[in-house]
Amino acid sequence: MCTRRKREEEVQELLTLEGYTDTYEDRGAKGHDLRLFTYASILAATDNFSYKNKLGEGGFGPVYKGVTPEGHHIAVKVLSRSSGQGLLEFKNELILISKLQHVNLVKLIGFSIHGNDKIIVYDYMPNKSLDCFLFDSSKRGLLDWLKRFTIIEGIAQGLLYLHKYSRLTIVHRDLKSGNILLDEDMTPKISDFGLARIFKQSTSEANTERRVGTYGYMAPEYAMQGIFSLKSDVYSFGVLVLEIVSGRKNNSFHDIQGPLNLVEHAWELWSNDSAVELMDPTLRGSCNIQQLLRCIHIGLLCVENRAVDRPSIEDVISMLKNEMKDTPMPKNPAFITRDSVIELNKKISLQNNYSVNEISLTQTEQGRWRKREEEVQELLTLEGYTDTYEDRGAKGHDLRLFTYASILAATDNFSYKNKLGEGGFGPVYKGVTPEGHHIAVKVLSRSSGQGLLEFKNELILISKLQHVNLVKLIGFSIHGNDKIIVYDYMPNKSLDCFLFDSSKRGLLDWLKRFTIIEGIAQGLLYLHKYSRLTIVHRDLKSGNILLDEDMTPKISDFGLARIFKQSTSEANTERRVGTYGYMAPEYAMQGIFSLKSDVYSFGVLVLEIVSGRKNNSFHDIQGPLNLVEHAWELWSNDSAVELMDPTLRGSCNIQQLLRCIHIGLLCVENRAVDRPSIEDVISMLKNEMKDTPMPKNPAFITRDSVIELNKKISLQNNYSVNEISLTQTEQGR
Repeated sequence: MCTRRKREEEVQELLTLEGYTDTYEDRGAKGHDLRLFTYASILAATDNFSYKNKLGEGGFGPVYKGVTPEGHHIAVKVLSRSSGQGLLEFKNELILISKLQHVNLVKLIGFSIHGNDKIIVYDYMPNKSLDCFLFDSSKRGLLDWLKRFTIIEGIAQGLLYLHKYSRLTIVHRDLKSGNILLDEDMTPKISDFGLARIFKQSTSEANTERRVGTYGYMAPEYAMQGIFSLKSDVYSFGVLVLEIVSGRKNNSFHDIQGPLNLVEHAWELWSNDSAVELMDPTLRGSCNIQQLLRCIHIGLLCVENRAVDRPSIEDVISMLKNEMKDTPMPKNPAFITRDSVIELNKKISLQNNYSVNEISLTQTEQGRWRKREEEVQELLTLEGYTDTYEDRGAKGHDLRLFTYASILAATDNFSYKNKLGEGGFGPVYKGVTPEGHHIAVKVLSRSSGQGLLEFKNELILISKLQHVNLVKLIGFSIHGNDKIIVYDYMPNKSLDCFLFDSSKRGLLDWLKRFTIIEGIAQGLLYLHKYSRLTIVHRDLKSGNILLDEDMTPKISDFGLARIFKQSTSEANTERRVGTYGYMAPEYAMQGIFSLKSDVYSFGVLVLEIVSGRKNNSFHDIQGPLNLVEHAWELWSNDSAVELMDPTLRGSCNIQQLLRCIHIGLLCVENRAVDRPSIEDVISMLKNEMKDTPMPKNPAFITRDSVIELNKKISLQNNYSVNEISLTQTEQGR
């Protein structure tokens, strides 16, 4: 018992990062989503750290290839006792990566502790890292221009997530070609978070006496003064872009008469109108010259000497897509030379720095009843979804399991005064934990129109997702047949509470509404493209958009969501669920759903936000039957501005409003193929798309035109709450 307790304390201490506290971490359980490997299993996987399995060695220590008993290839990264990096970096990497989830970031499998040996386990990638291709003359030709440009875009998207759309704002601090991993499809994955730092939202920069990183990629203000910020990563990204374009390392210039690094060389060529000469000669047959010149332009902007002159990574993405109308000219790149960088406290070795990739499993409290473990395991197994590395003996999730007693205490025995509302799922109660945290407790009613499938769906999907515009799930509870989901309580509740309440609608000025529209779009983009799981929400509506204390929108209620395989463009179901007025016509009438189904719902939402009216609030027998038809009539008569909510008159940007109506009508096109992707929607919202198509045939989903659904969807009492939004779906399934 003493040994087990000591091990649990070691793991708890290891997963507690100074300066970062997960508010809802249960000290009795493990506040992480990682698999704890036994040391024996690591030895078996790597053949006792056999030399033939050694992939390389860096500042952290050696990295070995291994194979699990299930046949999964892994990479095992061992913390060397004499490592220039140490326990802080090890803890950093474990905690940060376990909290992040994006298609362009590495995926961590787990870790192991054995005495003083600390080990991180990733998925092994046969394509290894970008530098293995870029700086190897025999492999460089395999990276044609399309692959390189896609890699640049992917790295930028990964950084955007770290800087803006993760719930933790993170500065990587060691972005370089050796830390960009390539999967079997050459998709880039940012890796090695040992030096990363969490930024509070109110912080613009920070200072450190201990400068760590890689020579040639460090921004001048960090290398020379220890000041780092989001713009430090932008500088490193700029160097990376120039390396990808040229196929040369930044520090590979040794001619005493010539430039001292790639940045200086690129600037000289740019200044002489010869930037195309920077192109890697192997690209001559495949290169898009305009894209290449745009990338060099962006790279030079990113390596400006003054951090304030560098673009944000969001602006970088707009420029990569050629969507920014007035791209500034570079004026003063920073030439970081071997003589100008101060001596680092700890030198970072670059040799053979193989990095790798991830999955996750939480080690929860030992000694729970076997029956409860089986219940939880069954609950967290979703039909049609398999997590490749899931250990059936551990929990494949990152959720806190609440005791039923703690739920009763938090809600005052489900007191009526704490009841927030009730929907198809069941009642929702406000609660307070012993630590003083306000929570919302969503209970699966035994007579619920929704059922166990939706409950499992919501638990598993939300636990796998992490984005600033998606709800954050705290945990769950099981008590006999009672199934409970616990979210953070939000006093601003949901968007419909403001939008359709005449006494509150005026609190949503135009800036707030436009910001909400943008936030919802970013959340959908993550679900559709940048989460590792491609997800169709299927019930996007104002009641499922929650608003935090800053009115930041959060997409909620994933009970009806579905995972899409990357090779799938659409799916079909006999069981149509959702909310009347938000369902795309092909889904309502034929059961066909796709990413474009969510785009349709988003279009309806945009029109509601602009007008302050519900889509189904039109009852005049002579007039339009819904908001979509009304908006189309106004648009067709050049009177679209009349759709504006009257409360917006004093605050509205008319051009933005008309653009939103335009986008909303494009999203509700009758044919799914005619609707824009959510990525295109975001470009249009930013006014970055040069040729925005005109809407031509919106779908008028009326009470008469929708075929009889197998099970009617009830609209009455559609309560929506805090972190939760409750959909009245099919009754009496």
